[in-house]
Amino acid sequence: HCQYFNGRYDFFQEPDLGTSIVVDHDQYVAAGWGYDSLGRNSIGLIRLDASGLEIEKKHYSPPEFHSYYPGNVGAFIHNNNGGYNMTGSVWDSTGNTNVYMFWFNSLLDTTNYIEIDLGKDELAYQCKQTPDNGFIITGKSEDGNNIDILLLKLDSSGGYEWHKTYGGPETELGIRVSTAFDGGYIIGGYTKSFGNGD
Repeated sequence: HCQYFNGRYDFFQEPDLGTSIVVDHDQYVAAGWGYDSLGRNSIGLIRLDASGLEIEKKHYSPPEFHSYYPGNVGAFIHNNNGGYNMTGSVWDSTGNTNVYMFWFNSLLDTTNYIEIDLGKDELAYQCKQTPDNGFIITGKSEDGNNIDILLLKLDSSGGYEWHKTYGGPETELGIRVSTAFDGGYIIGGYTKSFGNGD
């Protein structure tokens, strides 16, 4: 039978936003971000039971003068090892943004964190685990007024493998990514340079 619930959940007792949710057996894990007690954008994770009752809640604050921004829907995933991954962007005190990846175990404790600096301002919107247990990430790469789709490949431990950018003279964004039937990748997103624009 189906079980329905409608709940409100709070990460930090401040304005916050849930961006992703995954099903884990008979539970749900919601991920998002909000302002912590120091006014920094921090990551929040909440585990719910099948009836919507909160089981546990954890949060991770960035270093001083930094902010975490989880990506969009699909930026928080259940991985092949029984844990979770989250991608997004970290903003530092100089105004630069880099892609990050968190690893969490089944208890929502963080086990690994990497930050990838590709030399421009990068934002990650979604990630998927790949057949080789690595990760494919899409988002945007911004250099001045030029904004292009970002496609970034990591190995299973988070090591950098490669990245590509795609776009024209206007703005392009990579919002969704998936593996394609031929072993490549397919991106859904936004373009202002091609077709009718926007």
